[in-house]
Amino acid sequence: MNAAPYICHVLDDMGFAYRSVRLLSLAVGANIVPHTDSDQSFRQGVVRLAIPIVTHMNVEYFIAGERANMAPGELWYTDVSQSHRLTNPGPIVRYHIVMDVEIDDALISMFPEAFIDAQSSTGLCRRPDIVARTDSELEMYCLRFEAPPRFIPVIANGAVGSFGPHGTRLALFLDGKPVIALNPIGVHRFVMVGGVPALHLEIDPEEKVFRMIHCGTVNFEARLFQ
Repeated sequence: MNAAPYICHVLDDMGFAYRSVRLLSLAVGANIVPHTDSDQSFRQGVVRLAIPIVTHMNVEYFIAGERANMAPGELWYTDVSQSHRLTNPGPIVRYHIVMDVEIDDALISMFPEAFIDAQSSTGLCRRPDIVARTDSELEMYCLRFEAPPRFIPVIANGAVGSFGPHGTRLALFLDGKPVIALNPIGVHRFVMVGGVPALHLEIDPEEKVFRMIHCGTVNFEARLFQ
């Protein structure tokens, strides 16, 4: 983005909590088949925004069966958790800025109140505040666990994982190697760096229990040991 100072200025001016920003092109004749991005929704805590830079009327972008006619310079929210598809029959390449943004007050202020109320009624996850923890405070979480069958795909079922320091953060380790860095957000609560805000890890050194909690529901739990 250093080669695009004006785009950086626009992003800074909007002031969102960006997880990723990409300048994407869609070549003439390109076709993106119908699909969903289930990790992008108000319930998950991350949404997709887009600003068309170069586009044209022939581009066919459908979300949940409804065509989105996006004009250059407009800021769009697109609910990509619903089925969407995209085709560029030509005559020119299409360029968009595509942003994945965590939900906070700056983002919420961009939407009508009634829309936010509707999202809240089905589940809206705000960006959690990161809580400062000292090295000594993180030491209590240096425990091991046996990965249950319904664990994240990066860890094989039955493998022994562990939590320990990695740089300035706590991290989840597998076979002595750091797999995922964690940020503290409350008492015994962490979020994965790069993960969706709606997915929390609860590491309770007193009960000796590790839980993975998604959208307020415990997906599974495992016993912790030294």
